Amino acid sequence: MLADASERCYFVSRFAYMANETSNKVALEYFKALRTEIIERLKMRDKVLLGFLAASGALIAFGLDAKNVEFKPWLLAVIPFLSVGAATTIAQHQDQIVAFNQYIALQLGPHSASGVDGVVDFNQSEAAGQALDHNLRMNFIAQLFLLCGPSIFVLVTSYFVQASPVADSPAQDRRLTLLLPVLGLLLTLLAAGRIFGSFRYRSRVMKSLLPSRAHHGHKPH
Repeated sequence: MLADASERCYFVSRFAYMANETSNKVALEYFKALRTEIIERLKMRDKVLLGFLAASGALIAFGLDAKNVEFKPWLLAVIPFLSVGAATTIAQHQDQIVAFNQYIALQLGPHSASGVDGVVDFNQSEAAGQALDHNLRMNFIAQLFLLCGPSIFVLVTSYFVQASPVADSPAQDRRLTLLLPVLGLLLTLLAAGRIFGSFRYRSRVMKSLLPSRAHHGHKPH
């Protein structure tokens, strides 16, 4: 009976080891897939930003007539509209990246081969905590400037450069002259709000992953 009990204990421990090994392998495959997805989303985010800047530059060059010192009024709505689309897409990519990092740290971490007390995920390290606030602020400022800058440029230019005629009716000209800047300003604020919302969300989630001493700026001796 002692031999039978010993054999049962062996098979139980062996099964637990195999189950843990299988769990580690599955976690590793999930990790690899998510890291690939994160890299692709970073690339797509940067492509959206570059595409927006290229489109804005081309539209401003086409709609601004420096020779006659006038501009096309549709710029006041088109550029901010593109800004909202780019800001929404960029924010969605980086918010999802943060969600992936949270899943890797909290759900996949305990199943990694190194275990909970093994290698620390970078997003949970003191190095990440000390750089987090600075990196997020610089990222927010850069995105705000690049995504809202063209719209602000067009809105400010509209006060100094005469708009070209958009219709034969003077009354319609006046309505558009009042409507387009207001619409452009609202769209620009909406784009800025979307970027700020992404900044707040990423800051909250990433700080929740940090150890308390890293979050409070602990410096190693």
